[in-house]
Amino acid sequence: MEKDGTKLIKITGGHKPDITKNALREFRANMELLIEHVELMAKLTRAKFDALKKERFTDAQALELSKVIF
Repeated sequence: MEKDGTKLIKITGGHKPDITKNALREFRANMELLIEHVELMAKLTRAKFDALKKERFTDAQALELSKVIF
């Protein structure tokens, strides 16, 4: 395309989907399930800590072992 003797080139890029926006939409759609998951993981972690204490681990030992994911 020429305008006033100057060559202009239109560069068209592929329209990539906005990955971040799509991820946020998906996160929002699943928010209630994610909250439920976190609540269940907290209960499991507490149960693990209590079981370790029952087996005579110290608070520090039980806490450290509770950090390990099942």
